[in-house]
Amino acid sequence: MNCTCDKYGTLLYYDELPNDFEKNLQKVDSSTWHELFKCQTCNQLWRIDIQDRLQVRFVLKIPKIELWQEFDQTNLTKSKLLDYRGGMSNNICIWEGCSKNQVKGVVYCIDHLYATGARR
Repeated sequence: MNCTCDKYGTLLYYDELPNDFEKNLQKVDSSTWHELFKCQTCNQLWRIDIQDRLQVRFVLKIPKIELWQEFDQTNLTKSKLLDYRGGMSNNICIWEGCSKNQVKGVVYCIDHLYATGARR
């Protein structure tokens, strides 16, 4: 069976993946918020957020099985959010004391936008 793991980046929005993305994945483990899957062809590990109607679901490539629960995706999520929003503007964040540039379309820098709970 052919896999497509190498065609995907490190962090993905679950709802932007093709419907058959999980067809070649085997569940390996689970926690309260995530499930760990392994590609049956190439052994790539994938951490998939458990469905929660109030949260954006992410799919994350995991480099080592030992890291799957503790892997901090904060910087990857901020980068994904910034890309999704179209980058930075030349305006300064309105958060008191902040001098970073705003994310396009919002009044906050990436750090403060992330702090509001935005993931998309």
